[in-house]
Amino acid sequence: MTQLNIKPAAHLKGTVLMPPSKSYGVRAILLALLAKGESTLSPLFLSEDMQSALNTAKALGLCEESKGEVLTLQSPGLGELASPKQIHTGNSGITTTFILPILGLRKNTNIPLVVDCGEQMKKRPIRPFIQALSQLGLTVESLGEDLFPFQVSGSLKAGEVEVQGENSQYTSALLLTLPFVKGNSIVRVKSLKEKPYVEMTLSLLKDLGVSIHSEEKVGISTFYIQGDQQINKFSLNIPGDFSSASYFLAAGALLPSEITIQGLSLDDYQGDKRLISILQEMGAELIIQKNAIGIKGCKSLKGLTIDANDIPDLVPTLAVLGTQAEGGLYLINISNARIKETDRLHSMTVNLKKMGADIVEGKDSLIIKPSTLHGTSLHGFDDHRTVMALTVAALMAEGTSSIDTAESVNKTFPTFTHLMSSIG
Repeated sequence: MTQLNIKPAAHLKGTVLMPPSKSYGVRAILLALLAKGESTLSPLFLSEDMQSALNTAKALGLCEESKGEVLTLQSPGLGELASPKQIHTGNSGITTTFILPILGLRKNTNIPLVVDCGEQMKKRPIRPFIQALSQLGLTVESLGEDLFPFQVSGSLKAGEVEVQGENSQYTSALLLTLPFVKGNSIVRVKSLKEKPYVEMTLSLLKDLGVSIHSEEKVGISTFYIQGDQQINKFSLNIPGDFSSASYFLAAGALLPSEITIQGLSLDDYQGDKRLISILQEMGAELIIQKNAIGIKGCKSLKGLTIDANDIPDLVPTLAVLGTQAEGGLYLINISNARIKETDRLHSMTVNLKKMGADIVEGKDSLIIKPSTLHGTSLHGFDDHRTVMALTVAALMAEGTSSIDTAESVNKTFPTFTHLMSSIG
């Protein structure tokens, strides 16, 4: 277990380049698996989650080669995917969820394949998705007490299915696979949450020539998917990650600072870019450029009520911002932040209270009031986003802080501590 020790910072200054978006990267790797021929991704950056996706795709027949900043992926294409005895998806929620329907596109779907994953992933709910897949031709049998490992067999078939909206990954996984089966499909989702992630999936598919029609009526999102489509090999530049940038934006807003964050584009579909407008509404000084964002602190920040349903990964960061906002922050509609690597409402409440914050945890809300934070020993809950948000809190606390399970940042942002140290 790695411990991160943080001293308060008086001033932050410098330029940092954000890593490529994990959400885009994992989707792109799995799409390269479904596209026959040679696809390329750049820039080359493999966090633990992206490495899990790559390892899983390689087990199904993908070949990789890296040259400089370019990752070249060669796939046998649909219908020719391999059927190994077992695959392991690590703790990557996207990889684990997305790969299940893809297994129904293998060459020999009658051969059972065992899917296992990391202990953290085993704690996440997945039964509702398994039930949906069973309606589409897959046979998924549990081999363990905690559902995983699974044994998967059968071919994915077209059909009409309803999936739970609490976890957007269920919807994205079906959108990523059903266009490639014979026959048309309809996917209905009640109260779809985390909509920007579904929009990201649709955007990538559209760019690759896949057509999906969608409509929303009375809280039900319906996706009409034409079957027998295909994608050709492609080249894709992965945009910089707004989730990773959130910690630098928050630190820049809270402390005396002059920070430039490079590699970001406001034109992509990442939901976490919404932090830009939130900070502007709170009164932070930001300078928006074509591929970079500058921030100058420390301005007085005003409190807000924020419906953060679409941005659950920002909940830990917003909780820290709330401790320094006049009037505090009221975060609502965030029950989906409880089903991530850890229950983030609980992890942030426990730790910020320990630092002296006035924070109240509700069923699907957090009320954070202005507080003076002090350094102390903190528990990272083995959750990368909890650890990185607490690092920002520690930078402005009185006294030194320590955070355990700091190795968890490698899941999405292995260069986090280096970049944060580089700006002071």
